[in-house]
Amino acid sequence: MGESQFQLIETLAHNLAMLLLEEFSLEWIRLSLNKPGAIRHSRDIGVSIERRR
Repeated sequence: MGESQFQLIETLAHNLAMLLLEEFSLEWIRLSLNKPGAIRHSRDIGVSIERRR
């Protein structure tokens, strides 16, 4: 797997949402990201965010 500049899934979600808002001239976006196996003894973690222009 490649290296990532993001330490937190929340940071990745925010930056991706902002990029999509700009790239596609969206008024708002709801984005959900999951990271399976991120925490030991946990099947999945995730975050959902909403952003507006």
